[in-house]
Amino acid sequence: MVNQTRFNIMRFLGHQNWLRFGIRDRIIRYFANPDTMNSWEYETDFFGLRYKGNLNTFLDWSVYFYGAYEKEVLFFLRDLLSYRVDPVFLDVGANVGQHSIFMSKFCHQVHAFEPYEKVRNLLLEKIAINHLDNIMVYDVGLGARDEYLDYYAPIGVNTGTGSFLAEHASNNNRLLGKLRLVKGDDFLANLNLDRVDLIKIDVEGFEKFVLTGLKETISTYHPLIFMEFCESTKKTFASSNELSELLPKGYNIQEFKICNRLDIFILFSSLSHSLVKFDFSKKQDVDLLLKPS
Repeated sequence: MVNQTRFNIMRFLGHQNWLRFGIRDRIIRYFANPDTMNSWEYETDFFGLRYKGNLNTFLDWSVYFYGAYEKEVLFFLRDLLSYRVDPVFLDVGANVGQHSIFMSKFCHQVHAFEPYEKVRNLLLEKIAINHLDNIMVYDVGLGARDEYLDYYAPIGVNTGTGSFLAEHASNNNRLLGKLRLVKGDDFLANLNLDRVDLIKIDVEGFEKFVLTGLKETISTYHPLIFMEFCESTKKTFASSNELSELLPKGYNIQEFKICNRLDIFILFSSLSHSLVKFDFSKKQDVDLLLKPS
């Protein structure tokens, strides 16, 4: 009961979006540190849907205390499709399914790709408890070709660090074994999709190979692409030109940034976003929007 009361107070604090995130996060982590959480299952409202999670997993911890993990990104993805009718969304690196579940409210179809069974099962569970019929889940990862590659699974609380790159988050990952990758263009061709409007790619440094395997799909549908670009991703590219060459002519590459527009006594904030020119030369841990002109 003591923990439940404490968690309720911290959760109330976490949902106060007018208060700067850094302040909320420091307080909540002091009383409910995600790195030391015991197993504690919960089920909660998630933008009108049900979300089942466990506080010993960082993404679920974030949903419980803040309402979502990187809530501003979810709203941004929603708004990108606000003017499209019956949009189709690809979630590449779906993890436990937060983005897929959220975007199912605004899309005609969601196609989720997650090769790691442990987190994929949690996504399937969320689909089941919400009786969703517009999310299709595939037990493969997308890559440049059909193959089986070593996968390094997370061993800590953050289930989002799993990668096909041995050097990515090496202190938090362990070799699981080989998982299946498919060339995106060939796999999607067999789905006979009429359209692809938005692709989200979060594959922990493997983004280049996903884009390589989707070149024909991108050229055909000219979707918006929202992708993580971390230091592991940058190391797979020789230069910014190599990134540009994976995209059809006319695509713009912009960095997505959260901006604190209101800053009063260093306490309050009104979060919004901006898009700025991407600088490949800088140390990277950013999100990119690849946008057709």
